[in-house]
Amino acid sequence: MKKYVNLIVFMILCALGLLLIDSLTLSLFDSNAGYSSWVIFVSFLIFVALSVLYYIYLKISTKKLDELIRISKKVSAGDLSNSRCNLKGKDEYALIGNCLDYVLDVVYETKQQNQILMNMTNNIIFWYHIDRDKFTVSDNFNKVFSYRSSSYRFSDSFFENIKVHRDDIEKFNHFKAVMLETGKASVEARLLNIYNEYAWYHILCDAIKNQNGKLVQIIGALVDIDKIKHREKALEKLASVDTLTQILNRTSFEVSAVSAWDIAVAKKTNCYIMFIDLDDFKSFNDKFSHAVGDEVLVFVARTLSKIVEDHGFAGRYGGDEFVLFLREDDDDISPRLVCENIIKTLNLGFESQVAKIHVGVNCSIGVCMCEGPAKNADEIIKKADSAMYKVKKNGKSNFAFYE
Repeated sequence: MKKYVNLIVFMILCALGLLLIDSLTLSLFDSNAGYSSWVIFVSFLIFVALSVLYYIYLKISTKKLDELIRISKKVSAGDLSNSRCNLKGKDEYALIGNCLDYVLDVVYETKQQNQILMNMTNNIIFWYHIDRDKFTVSDNFNKVFSYRSSSYRFSDSFFENIKVHRDDIEKFNHFKAVMLETGKASVEARLLNIYNEYAWYHILCDAIKNQNGKLVQIIGALVDIDKIKHREKALEKLASVDTLTQILNRTSFEVSAVSAWDIAVAKKTNCYIMFIDLDDFKSFNDKFSHAVGDEVLVFVARTLSKIVEDHGFAGRYGGDEFVLFLREDDDDISPRLVCENIIKTLNLGFESQVAKIHVGVNCSIGVCMCEGPAKNADEIIKKADSAMYKVKKNGKSNFAFYE
């Protein structure tokens, strides 16, 4: 547009100059009308010739500028195909074009590098251009989630529409708010995938700011951590549960017993710890095999858990020794009835899948009441163990209270 303005200004100046020349000529040769007409005609030809020459000059001199403008418009529209100036010469337009070509080469190579990196990872990448309100996500998103956006607006993105596990909605929304405000945030949340299952994802993002420090873009990723989360839970379970019997191990039982004792005190409910030792357990290993011995231990653990039900919990203290925490929170439950039920049920036994025989189990039980405020469970366990040894000395297969 600027070059046409220059042309119009040039034509006006030429016209004014020619009119001035013509006026001077007429004043000098007023008597010779034919000569005056000839001067006017020549002036007009000069005007037209100068205008044409100037137009040609503008076309030649601004050709490189037009090319720079064309390339700039293509790049602004996001089209990098054939986006090279290739201007020759040493003028300022050629120098600008060479610099622009270098930048475009770097951008094009970077775009290819990003595409290769995205193809080499299972992580889902997303971009949010804030000023344009344009949200895009990598193609592998469609392989994991069923949601499809109807537009590039953020309001139609998965952040606003994907289903989040109800226990994670609050922290997911907090993450989203921080992300839109600062551009940098992270969260672990469960999202509904294409298999209609909630899977764990680590969502993280970072900010891109302009030279003035204004947030202009947000780039982030969805990292699948579902297997890691399940592995963590499995490790937590292994850390707190006896591997063979799947009931609490010694450490976990002691910690849980103190917590349950504290609750019982608050509710003014009596609670007890029982120490159970299997009678002549070594004979199962010696007479049959260690596999049968393992069957016995599993049977005992299941029996204890079933008998105590919601009134407490069982744990394996070590070897063939078990512990039981009992709350006397019901009229139909008491340590005496529980002990009698344990001895009776274990004595009834089970069918061994290894030895193909019926196996009966005997045990001795010591009981100690948890009195006063909650404290170290180890002290109560030792007292229950002491009561159990009295039973062992007096014929086994019975129970006794610590006195």
